[in-house]
Amino acid sequence: LLILTEFPPKITPGVHRSLRFCRHLREFGWNPIVLTTGDFNQNTTELMASLPEGIVVDRLKDPNPPPQNSKLPATTATSTVATVASKPSIQSLIKSSLRPIVRLIRETPDKHYAWAKRAAKRGAELASQYDAHVAFSSGPPHSTHLAALAIAKQSKLPLVVDFRDPWGRKPWKNHATPLRDYVLPWYENKVVRYANQVILNTDTSLEDFRKHYPNQLEKFSSIPNGGDSHLIEQVHALQKSPGL
Repeated sequence: LLILTEFPPKITPGVHRSLRFCRHLREFGWNPIVLTTGDFNQNTTELMASLPEGIVVDRLKDPNPPPQNSKLPATTATSTVATVASKPSIQSLIKSSLRPIVRLIRETPDKHYAWAKRAAKRGAELASQYDAHVAFSSGPPHSTHLAALAIAKQSKLPLVVDFRDPWGRKPWKNHATPLRDYVLPWYENKVVRYANQVILNTDTSLEDFRKHYPNQLEKFSSIPNGGDSHLIEQVHALQKSPGL
């Protein structure tokens, strides 16, 4: 059972790693059951067509989807009008000061936490329905690991987590909600200590996790991003095409 927010028809970089996991797991005798979001806003016919045949994909709508890019209205006048900023009211100042606290509560560890809580419940149902043998998650968003952790505990399944980016010791800071960075190591520790296997996508991340968890070295491994044999075959076929 794979908990993946980054999955076709999305076109984010993490989609390709998730898609390759599903494809190659089949080659090793595993039948992936995917629980993902219900994002069909992007036209990615090619990616959808590349899904393994017969794969089970259960889509759960994200209650807090990321905002869509909106088109700005075209300007019809060349002149500009100066505006005078009004003095903010006490109510607006209070709302402004509370906004970071509200975001910290609603979006910790990330903006997909509300979806992850729903995914934990739905994932447990899928695990029972399809007799899942392993719970797997890939992040970011790292809240997917919390969903997989809850599923693994409830369904008594081994847990495998895949980190495509750092989590508890990420080198960049969250300026919008800086307090969130202080609790991320606790979330990471909670997931890593329960997991049976932890996959990293670079040797640098692998060494970082082994250094931070010296008593659990055997559970860490690295599977780097790389070339796909299916794509290589397609490129060779295109090179032989008379149109090139």
